[in-house]
Amino acid sequence: ENLPIKFLVTYDSSHYIIDILKELNLLSDFYFIIDEFQSIFLDAFFKSEVEFDFVEYLQDCPNVLYLSATPMLDRYLEKVDTFKNLPFYQIDWSETGVVENIIIQRKFAASLGSECIKIIKQYLEGKFPSTFTKDSKIVFSTEAVFYFNSISDIIRVINKTGLTSDQVNIICANDGVNEDKVKKIGHSIGKIPLKNEKNKMFTFCTKTAYIGSDFYSDNASSYVFADPNIKSLALDISLDLPQIVGRQRNRENPFKNNIVIFYKTKRKDDKDLTEEEFKKTQEERKKLTKDLLDLFKEATKNQKIGYIQKLRDGIKVSKYENDYVSISKKTGEPVYNSFIEIAQERSWEVSQKDYQDKISVTKSLESLTSNISEYQSDLEKEVQDFLDNKFYSTGIFKYKMRMYCEFMDLHQGNKEVSDIIYYKIKDPKYRKYYNFYGTKGCSSLRYEEKNLELGMIDVSKESELSSVVHKKFQVNSRYTLKEIKLVLQDIYRD
Repeated sequence: ENLPIKFLVTYDSSHYIIDILKELNLLSDFYFIIDEFQSIFLDAFFKSEVEFDFVEYLQDCPNVLYLSATPMLDRYLEKVDTFKNLPFYQIDWSETGVVENIIIQRKFAASLGSECIKIIKQYLEGKFPSTFTKDSKIVFSTEAVFYFNSISDIIRVINKTGLTSDQVNIICANDGVNEDKVKKIGHSIGKIPLKNEKNKMFTFCTKTAYIGSDFYSDNASSYVFADPNIKSLALDISLDLPQIVGRQRNRENPFKNNIVIFYKTKRKDDKDLTEEEFKKTQEERKKLTKDLLDLFKEATKNQKIGYIQKLRDGIKVSKYENDYVSISKKTGEPVYNSFIEIAQERSWEVSQKDYQDKISVTKSLESLTSNISEYQSDLEKEVQDFLDNKFYSTGIFKYKMRMYCEFMDLHQGNKEVSDIIYYKIKDPKYRKYYNFYGTKGCSSLRYEEKNLELGMIDVSKESELSSVVHKKFQVNSRYTLKEIKLVLQDIYRD
């Protein structure tokens, strides 16, 4: 607090400050405090040379502190000469202060976009998540922050929901490619609201906002959509998720430590490497890196100039697919960039191990908190409540059938309810009778199973068409729309 001079330094401007302090012989008087230093590893795919240069320049500084609330795994730190011999301190807040518990709800999703659209529709209809404060006041979350690891997914969701620029704030890397994509749907890249500035109902964030973006809403909820099938952009549960939780800085927000994560699991791909194959590939990259650096050492001065240019061009094309050679800004010479090696290893590990199946995702979440539950939408809760308190409260068929009919009539035309009921009630006969008779028909037969089944048999006998359809399509079987169409065409043709 008493320092006469403070600098807020970005990675790519750090060398200017260091050079100035060197020239003034003041370098030893300054402390360089690097907050969220794990982002050096997480962003290595996008700006590895900038971060390598940043750490390299810091070696000239005698007083450097690296800080992180979500430290990297030790085995990665050990691979970087800069970090492996540094003293390491861990502050255990559980003994000295209050640790805020993270509350996670998770849900496997076949389509991340569809889940996001459902939430948006609920908000637009005024169906907001709610909670109680310590003094028993009810608070509604009228704002939502969505974290995606793909700008394309964000654009698809906004397109399908027809959200306007008054409703949406898009936070992503402000580059030409993203700008063009966002402009095509009539929007623009936004900025993070400052304290006391009004927030929009929906904020969409890509990975660029996982670290360092502070939101000060007093009621925003956070939703994460994790797709491990996007190369190098898979959400790292152990590192990214705590960062996302920490984006909501307003302590008055009762939803700040609650997070909902929708996730996919890894698709089985012929191109996916096994652990053994991946390690072999890594060793081949290391060997090629060493060979390239050895060649540089043996080259003449003139050869080195051309060699460096060739390496620069190669980096632009290959994007470190084959080796870990970077060009040092400090020396202008090729160097071994261990950040790339770590980024590739972590990327493979996250996509192949953390998202193998639902169990592996749950294990990763359990490393953060024990407070994990399955996410249910309001409709899912309503269906579950109906099943627990009514449908399964009796073993008598006719009562169950009557309750089923009444519940389905209440939600007539709601496809989501039909889908939920379809997966929740395994026995297909309730759906079969309801679809065949409707509530009036079931009621006229007093909801008796024997009457309902006989009625269907009688109708089948009366109708040749109905009889053939029942023979061609087996109960409890699933058919694609294409298969149904072809079979029906044959039946009608006959």
